[in-house]
Amino acid sequence: MCYSGYDPLNKVFMSNDAGDTWINYSDGLPNLPINCIIYERGSNDGLYVGTDAGVYYRNNFMSTWECFNDGMPHVSVRDMDINYTTNKILAGTYGRGLWESTLACPANYDLTISNYINADEFQEAQHDLTSTETFSDGLSVKYRAGSDVHLDNGFHLTASTNSNFHAYIHGCDAPGNTSTFRLKGGGNNKPPAEKNTDKIPKDKLSICYPNPFTGSTTIEYNLTEPVPVTIIVYNTLGEKIKDLVNNMTLSEGSYKTVFNGGGLDAGIYYYTIIIGNKSETGKMVLIKN
Repeated sequence: MCYSGYDPLNKVFMSNDAGDTWINYSDGLPNLPINCIIYERGSNDGLYVGTDAGVYYRNNFMSTWECFNDGMPHVSVRDMDINYTTNKILAGTYGRGLWESTLACPANYDLTISNYINADEFQEAQHDLTSTETFSDGLSVKYRAGSDVHLDNGFHLTASTNSNFHAYIHGCDAPGNTSTFRLKGGGNNKPPAEKNTDKIPKDKLSICYPNPFTGSTTIEYNLTEPVPVTIIVYNTLGEKIKDLVNNMTLSEGSYKTVFNGGGLDAGIYYYTIIIGNKSETGKMVLIKN
């Protein structure tokens, strides 16, 4: 909860026991009224507060609040909300209208967890998070990534009433958000993988547009030489929805493949594109009018 007013010691307080006791959580905030506060679900307890001089942000990795001025004005912010479809935070101001910005991004773009990290800490990455860690009984494991959570060979968490595991696909700067995750390493629900394939570098990825989409979307890609191409669409359970291109050898040039979402439920879908010995998986968000 937050306080208005000009008492430098009373700005934001938090409680971990339903309000029986409260902890001062104000370090780093200016001595200005705190007008509103909002919690970002699926995050490492990310919090945004609206002050008389703009928005401030803090999560469990941070020891103090920091000014969140990415696309936000330095004026009195009276109300905030988060649009989880577009992954935007919106701020209503006093006299300056309505503003929006992308959510705060994790510090790591990609993160690999191979040495023991305190499992009770929330581990997150902007793009991919990969874990090969073995955790003992009684630990809480929480992962968040913007694209994929990979549980590769070696990952193990003992199942018991004292252990729990949560993984989120939650992009900070791209549309779409879900509290579920897609298993990429091991298990029966991952999409079939081609052997000896490498991920296409980011600057050579296919483009999917529009995204989110209502009826259909287009996957565009370029070929620099004749090469076999496969494009398959999956749901969040890893079940195949449709073969868009089935191991077809195409000549050099630019191509556009249309995916029609008619008859499908609104939600998140994934396409895997395999070009020769390279592959990449992209996310598509289907919405209904």
